[in-house]
Amino acid sequence: MKRFCSLSFIFLFSLVLITSSSLRAEEKLPKGKFIKKTGEFELTFEFKKDKVVFEMTNGSDGCVMESTAKYEKDGVAKCEVTKFEKIGSFPAEKEKGYKYSFKFKVNGKTVVVSDLEGDDLNDEAKSLVQGDYEPVEKNKKKK
Repeated sequence: MKRFCSLSFIFLFSLVLITSSSLRAEEKLPKGKFIKKTGEFELTFEFKKDKVVFEMTNGSDGCVMESTAKYEKDGVAKCEVTKFEKIGSFPAEKEKGYKYSFKFKVNGKTVVVSDLEGDDLNDEAKSLVQGDYEPVEKNKKKK
């Protein structure tokens, strides 16, 4: 009987640890839309449960890129493009199936994007996308 009680306790304790780890990982995921303005560029990430929408505009040119996302415990998002919309004469385009990843960290209300990786991404593109993103206020009008 003691052995059964001990095994039951260990099982329940393990279950609690696994559940609390999952909750902590879920709580650290960014939620909603975040923006970064740098020079003439405006960049946004919208984080959803299993999806990321990235938008970049520079005047009348830009892109909207939708991707599936798998969020790992170490703060890495592994993404695969499902839809890419080129706006105006934006100079780049990503095909459906293009894979990329980045590290994210929720820092208070901001999200820090770093370690962007993907085929054909140069240092200039990485430095443009990486950085601190502020939450987009839902009722704020665009200027």
